Amino acid sequence: MTKGQKIFLGASLIGVLLGIPLLLWAQGTAECCRLSQDITVKDFTYACNNNNYCTATTGNTCAFQSGSNTFLKDTVIGAGDCDLTTNNTCVWKGTEVTLNVESQEWGTICLLNSIYNVTNWIFFFFLAIAILVGVIAGYYFMTSAGDETKLGKARSMLTYMAIGLIVAALAKVIPTLVRTVVGV
Repeated sequence: MTKGQKIFLGASLIGVLLGIPLLLWAQGTAECCRLSQDITVKDFTYACNNNNYCTATTGNTCAFQSGSNTFLKDTVIGAGDCDLTTNNTCVWKGTEVTLNVESQEWGTICLLNSIYNVTNWIFFFFLAIAILVGVIAGYYFMTSAGDETKLGKARSMLTYMAIGLIVAALAKVIPTLVRTVVGV
């Protein structure tokens, strides 16, 4: 591995290690969260009276819903009082927002939402880097003209590309592992 590759790999690793806490910090602390994508859970207690926010409505009070339940993108979920007849709000990123779904288990959904956000960033970062490395490796293959050092460099870059693709794929597996551990 050349000095430039070591620097690039080190900078990428530091970027990811610093990026994860920064992404979580940027969401801020609140008693609610706005979902950035649809999140499906099993056997969950919540209050939702509008199909624009969840696939299974419960009416105006919290109720246990067995089976698979999906909370839709841009839904604001938080603690509230489990009574949708009262207007419950929370401060989210400095703005007071109305809760669309109320649940005492809202933290689980917000945790999954944060994990999906971070792993999506990791996935796209490593995918972009792997594609770039693959293009550069292809260039070295095309311009090697039989030079063994350039061919060796191109082969090693293809190995790094494969590692980047594996890391990107593993980033998509992390939420499934967390869901299994948490039990949702």
